[in-house]
Amino acid sequence: MPTQDLNDQPIRVLYNGPVLSIDGVGYCHHVNGGGLVAETAYVEDSVWVGPQAMVMGNAVVKGECNINQSAIVKDSAHLRGAVLVSNRAVVEGHAQLSGKVQVLNDRRIGGDEVYTAETCTTI
Repeated sequence: MPTQDLNDQPIRVLYNGPVLSIDGVGYCHHVNGGGLVAETAYVEDSVWVGPQAMVMGNAVVKGECNINQSAIVKDSAHLRGAVLVSNRAVVEGHAQLSGKVQVLNDRRIGGDEVYTAETCTTI
């Protein structure tokens, strides 16, 4: 997994209210990583949302997922397990990812795609 802090310094979120609004939806900094999470999305505290990443819409992210490096999870996407979304990748639509799936390098996953992996698998 990529490093979970910026320049080897822990990221601390000091304010947990909305910090901005996009199309009428409030966004808060996630407690684990400081990335932006829409008030309409559900992201567990155990998930890493890096400082340049976003979770939008009605997305659900659970477990030990890692969303970082300008990645976006949006719409009604569901991620659980140890999914990694990184390097400007986008997971959208009704996509469902679980296990040790990696979505990297500008890759776009959407529609009704379903990916599950017990071992580390890059798609």
